[in-house]
Amino acid sequence: MKKRYNILLVVDISCILILLYLVAKGSNDSTNEQAVQPLEMFDYIVPPADWTKYMIEDDFYISVSPTVELRKSDDIYTQEIKDIEWYGYKLNTSTPVFQQKELAVMDSTAFQTYCRIILDVKRGNPGNFI
Repeated sequence: MKKRYNILLVVDISCILILLYLVAKGSNDSTNEQAVQPLEMFDYIVPPADWTKYMIEDDFYISVSPTVELRKSDDIYTQEIKDIEWYGYKLNTSTPVFQQKELAVMDSTAFQTYCRIILDVKRGNPGNFI
């Protein structure tokens, strides 16, 4: 009788574990179906009409306020700072940088505020940056 009791106990525990597995698997499957894709979360964001839209390295778009400008390698400000070194680092002209409006032409009003939007794009394969 003791052997039969042990077998029934093992069968019951196995059934309970299988049932728990199926319930957990079913709840995970339904979660995956309802998961929001990362880009879907931002579908509602529309920049104001007076903002400027830029395409960055054929990868993505960024819209910026009319209070900033894209730094260009030939503007006056960039030419002034291109040879400055800071702790051994020099200005990287290949990185897209947005700065306060009129800084490129060294307008004195531009020096009343400070703004930088610096985009550093790294290329890789899925899983490289996780």
